[in-house]
Amino acid sequence: MNGLVKNWNDARAFGLIEPLVGKPGITPLIFFHKTSCHNGVIPPTGCEVKFLLVRGTDGRPQAADVTVIQLSASALDK
Repeated sequence: MNGLVKNWNDARAFGLIEPLVGKPGITPLIFFHKTSCHNGVIPPTGCEVKFLLVRGTDGRPQAADVTVIQLSASALDK
């Protein structure tokens, strides 16, 4: 599945991905933790990623094996 990183919280080491399928604003955001990032590369806000959708320990969906596909222009400026 592909999505866009909506935000990243350095202090808490997690972020949220908006899936590219579904309806923006209606489809729920997907949680990911820094430990789920491929090769330890944390994708910046705005970049496109691919990920596996898995069930978290709390039963809610979360992303695993998060891999950067394409950096956005705003992510390259940082």
